[in-house]
Amino acid sequence: MIIEPAKTFSRLFRGYDPAAVDAYIEALTTKQQCLLNDVESLRARLKERDDEAAALRKEVDALRDTSPSPHAMQHRMAKMLRRAVDEISEMQAEARAEAEALIAATKAEAEAEQRKHKELLADMAAKQKRPRSRV
Repeated sequence: MIIEPAKTFSRLFRGYDPAAVDAYIEALTTKQQCLLNDVESLRARLKERDDEAAALRKEVDALRDTSPSPHAMQHRMAKMLRRAVDEISEMQAEARAEAEALIAATKAEAEAEQRKHKELLADMAAKQKRPRSRV
């Protein structure tokens, strides 16, 4: 950032010369507008370069995916292997979640059966302790 040296204005009887101040403000406004225009121009050029880089990346990817060279083949195989590893990891996670759900359901079922069994045993023990009525 360029720092402007302080501008000194000639003094008149009631302050600074309004024409000099107005001219200076006009010059600063013009300079600011030029700088803003430069910034916009640079932004536009940067966007163009970004678009060109993206197009070149797509072209390189297309060439890499279709080229018969050993390097391209290695790249495609590595890509396929990464995809396969990702799919296997996903399948393992799903299988783990399913197994955990089945284990939890089976435990809950077993606990319910144990409660029923204990209740039946308690009921049978209570029936045995009751005196039998003779008819």
